[in-house]
Amino acid sequence: MTFIITLGFVGNVRPSQPSSSSSSSAVSSEQQEINDAADILYGRSGGAWAGGGKGLPVNLRKKIADCLGGTQRIKISQGLNKPQSVALSTDKSMIVTTSGSLILIWLSDEHGLWHAAATLQGHQGVVTSVALSADTTMIVSGARDNTIRIWRADEQGNWADQQQAAATLQGHANSVTSVALSADKTMIVSGAWDNTIRIWRADEQGNWANQQQAAATLQGHAGGVSSVALSADKTMIVSGAWDNTIRIWRADEQGNWANQQQAAATLQGHAGGVSSVALSADKTMIVSGAWDKTIRIWRADGQGNWANQQQAAATLQGHQGEVSSVALSADKTMIVSGSTDGTIKIWHADEQGNWADQHQAAATLQGHQGGVSSVALSADKTMIVSGSTDGTIKIWHADEQGNWADQHQAAATLQGHQGGVSSVALSADKTMIVSGAWDKTIRIWRADGQGNWANQQQAAATLQGHQGEVSSVALSADKTMIVSGSGDISVQVWLVSNRYLMQNVERMLKKRIEE
Repeated sequence: MTFIITLGFVGNVRPSQPSSSSSSSAVSSEQQEINDAADILYGRSGGAWAGGGKGLPVNLRKKIADCLGGTQRIKISQGLNKPQSVALSTDKSMIVTTSGSLILIWLSDEHGLWHAAATLQGHQGVVTSVALSADTTMIVSGARDNTIRIWRADEQGNWADQQQAAATLQGHANSVTSVALSADKTMIVSGAWDNTIRIWRADEQGNWANQQQAAATLQGHAGGVSSVALSADKTMIVSGAWDNTIRIWRADEQGNWANQQQAAATLQGHAGGVSSVALSADKTMIVSGAWDKTIRIWRADGQGNWANQQQAAATLQGHQGEVSSVALSADKTMIVSGSTDGTIKIWHADEQGNWADQHQAAATLQGHQGGVSSVALSADKTMIVSGSTDGTIKIWHADEQGNWADQHQAAATLQGHQGGVSSVALSADKTMIVSGAWDKTIRIWRADGQGNWANQQQAAATLQGHQGEVSSVALSADKTMIVSGSGDISVQVWLVSNRYLMQNVERMLKKRIEE
């Protein structure tokens, strides 16, 4: 197993080593700090770039990260085991990822530098799913050894290597595929290939111990359970399975769960296995994606109750190829879908917010020369970003009234990737796009000073380090962290400094090189 932490440079160029001469003119403290950092990396000491900053004192590594718009890359690998699941804490200080039968914990220190903190061992099969509590003191893992395991930090909230889980939950007769943890850490929901959903409870003091039997087993699916969702109040579970159904399970009036041989409601209509389910915060709307190339929308009745349904409230059809990506607006009135047919389609609820069957999208966006692999929708529903196997990212805008119509040309095309784009992420303020692609790179794209987008032939920054195709990217809300997943058996984390410092660093380094 290898753990590698390196520093990289985020910017338009990676500068060559500057000359040893330095400017004698007075400089500001900020510029001096930048110059000092440049000396550390490229200066008279011979530079530390070739060593990736290894061995430098922490304060100097921090200065490099702060002043050079630095990114810190975490590479996690073990043999040929690809990460099956990743969890990130809400405060961005802890990452949990999997590698084969291991669970790996990474922590960020007070300087924003990452280190491998602990390895959790105990599973006898590949770990397929992990969930992390909000306070980062509890981890739940599901694996192909048919077990769920619970891991605890020590009394001070610290993590260390563990050879044995705090508790092992046994009862599934096949691989566990999905786990969910309640906010108060007293309830776990697991789905598995034995066609069941199981509910596990902590004791009255909130403690967990080994369990040979779940508090409740939910049976009814005739195929492996691929996805589960748990409502915030712990009274409703939604499961999707390869029997082509979505099932809804309810706690009793006191909020307790018991064995159930039949779901409270079964939603039928898909003609292929259900791969993903999502539940709205108010528990009145479910969106499911399946292998039958459709998106289906399911609604509770006027009282918020669910009953058996043989048909979805709405089926969105119109793509000529498989649906590869969907995005749903926060108000549940707009869906964006991307397809292997090369188009992006926009679907709208009616004026009352209701959905009905649609055989034609409200708008179709055309322009990609390859299949659309990823779509992202802005919070105000006026901007869409799409990534395609044609190697481009395209930006689409609604009109001045916020309406969408058919478009045969994007508002802007971002070029630079040397392979198909597999994933895109859009910042909340619509000024930054992150893309991952088959060329093994992550690229950062920026709007101009006025927040406008135009055609770009080169990204604002290219992040290199993956040895395989980048399959997924995620961007933190404050735009300072990027997480990428790749076929090179790694999850990498990039910490991006603010744009102002990046621009100042590039200007200062270019000036020093010219001198």
